[in-house]
Amino acid sequence: MRRLSYLFQLLLFCLISNGIQAQKPVRILKHPYQVRIERLYRLNSPFRETNPSITPDGRYLFFMSTRGGKEWSERRDRPDGTHEYDGDIYYAYKENGRWSDPVCLPPPINTWNGEDEPVVTPDGNSVYFQSWDQWNFRQGPYYKAQIIGGKWVSPRGLNGGITQYFLDQEAMGKELATDGMTISPDGNLFIVATGPYYGNMDLYYSRRGADGKWSYLRKLPISTPGNDRHPFLAGDGKTLFFASDGYNGFGGLDIFKVVLHEDGSFGEVINIGSPFNTAADDECFIITADGSEAYFTRDGDLYYAKVENANPALKPQVTVLLAGKIIDAKTQAPLEGSVVVVNAEGKVLARGRSSAKGEFSLALNDLSGRYFVAGAATNYQPNTVRLQVGAITETVRLNVVVPLTSKAELARIEEEKRRAEEEQERLRLWNMYREAQAAATTGIMALERIN
Repeated sequence: MRRLSYLFQLLLFCLISNGIQAQKPVRILKHPYQVRIERLYRLNSPFRETNPSITPDGRYLFFMSTRGGKEWSERRDRPDGTHEYDGDIYYAYKENGRWSDPVCLPPPINTWNGEDEPVVTPDGNSVYFQSWDQWNFRQGPYYKAQIIGGKWVSPRGLNGGITQYFLDQEAMGKELATDGMTISPDGNLFIVATGPYYGNMDLYYSRRGADGKWSYLRKLPISTPGNDRHPFLAGDGKTLFFASDGYNGFGGLDIFKVVLHEDGSFGEVINIGSPFNTAADDECFIITADGSEAYFTRDGDLYYAKVENANPALKPQVTVLLAGKIIDAKTQAPLEGSVVVVNAEGKVLARGRSSAKGEFSLALNDLSGRYFVAGAATNYQPNTVRLQVGAITETVRLNVVVPLTSKAELARIEEEKRRAEEEQERLRLWNMYREAQAAATTGIMALERIN
């Protein structure tokens, strides 16, 4: 009996030791004040919601739902005896502090094949997403779609090293799955969770070069032998949240935070603590750029947390939120167009588009306080507005209006200028004539006096 007890204790010790070694030790955040967590009943359904994404200003929230109810929806039975429908991408917008009812994106974004992992751009006018529908012929499985003229246009595959990685894995006979993707606010860093269809996943990244092409996917060093999923880059473009069971925590998937440095290295990995993390699978954490509101999923539902008073270590780094509008300089009418922000050194900080209402919103990680906002629209002369603010020590919101003059108006102004110049020239010649005539008359009169 004693021998069996000793062997049992030894086996238990080995199991515990292996478990400890399998999980990397990290610091767990303690929050000094109570953080209120609530289920988002307005956005949730009886089916699964996951992979949310939010604009840095907190106005638009995109997510995937298996609620179905569309003409292209297909029922899928699950191993536990329940059922759901192929995933579709939905979004909601916040007005007067309240979320709208979810809106399903139309085809050709959503299809019968199932779409997932939406990432909304800071301006709210574009969305990246994943679809396996004929992905190898469409330069997928990741795409970008834009709103132009108030309508979503056909998505374009990201292609490059992202597509090539998945093509290579398929060629080697590997059946891969993904579960979460994020793109930095400036659109230059792509991070995805991928791995075997049934098995643990790792985090991989790709960077977009100056030529616009994406590099080949490489594994992030923060990945673990465990399961790493659901990455999200905050509005500062540096703070990364992800879910993992490869670090110590509360059980199941926990939510972690890490900061990406300029040189490509990483800061300390931190478990964001309770009440966000529990014994259940807690994942898909997203947060506004100012660190006031956070959202995450648990058991297939979306949750909200007011985190203004949470531990400051939870929040992203300081960011500049630029809200603006492109308008017609003469009529003040809103214009749909493009916007680019550069700093005093000419470095491009952000790109985006204004909506049909002329509105745009961008996140800037440059804290110099000196910005040049260039707006452009079809049939309008581009214009640049200069912004200069004082020292930036916390996330700030700046507003700017970029007035554009239509080419028709410019042509009218040029025509008026031409006519004015012609009139001035006519008057000049007339005055010269009158002066010459007066001089001639004076000369004649003088001759008459002499005679």
